[in-house]
Amino acid sequence: MSAYYSKNIVSKVAGRPAPLKFSGVPRGYKLPGTPDPVDKAGTVVSNVAPTVPPWTPANIAKIFWFDSSDLSTITKDASNFVSQWADKSGNGNHATQATSSSKPTYTVSDSLLNNKSSISSASQNGQIGLDLPSTSLQEIFVVAYYKDGLDTTFDNYNALISGPGNVGQYRIMGDKGKSNWWSTTSIFNDGGTFKNGATTSNFAVLPMPATLLRFTSSAARNETRGILYNTKSSDRGWVGGVGEIIGLSAISLTSDRQKIEGYLAHKWGLAANLPSGHAYKTKAP
Repeated sequence: MSAYYSKNIVSKVAGRPAPLKFSGVPRGYKLPGTPDPVDKAGTVVSNVAPTVPPWTPANIAKIFWFDSSDLSTITKDASNFVSQWADKSGNGNHATQATSSSKPTYTVSDSLLNNKSSISSASQNGQIGLDLPSTSLQEIFVVAYYKDGLDTTFDNYNALISGPGNVGQYRIMGDKGKSNWWSTTSIFNDGGTFKNGATTSNFAVLPMPATLLRFTSSAARNETRGILYNTKSSDRGWVGGVGEIIGLSAISLTSDRQKIEGYLAHKWGLAANLPSGHAYKTKAP
């Protein structure tokens, strides 16, 4: 008899063997040879708690979601030049590039992004990057790096994301010769610039190895955009790569923001960079 239970003689009726009473049986353990329990409808009932799937951006409303770790969303040629990065939000806001000389590069294991996948540009010249259709955005989360992750000043006014207006308005770009983002005119991130889950805005960003970035605008901006390049300047492109981008139409609630940050940080090997008091410092949402 199994060590999981013991038998106890409780009575004898009309000379028949006494029924067995089993004790010490762990919850969820089914005695050998016994049928699975069923409810009134005849459906098998399990004592095992259901598995809760991990949280992802699929659980929130968003405008677009680009994930380089999902190869099924990337259209590329044999040389890994990318012509389309499909939007996972379900909104069809795909990022595309039709010009061969301007296509960014897909890397399956990028040493500058913790050996994870990336979409990148190695030159600030030639407007290398992807085009986004017109969308209304107020908050953007990006996992990215600049150059080799060691530079302490920007080579130029390098644009991570730009718009169609004058000099790329509304843009997110570095400040030439400095370690911070451009912070004055025609910027998207006039509502705040946050690094690795910080709650205090700070335009200082370099050096920038693989980093979790969050940008907020003082108002929703409805426009087309370029990823990794300046739509109005041929020599102000980003030098580096991105792993994932999530765009929202409004500034997220604290609970959603922390979930997005926790999801991105743990996925891209950046959890150690989150503040000590972050809700998802030690585990993903």
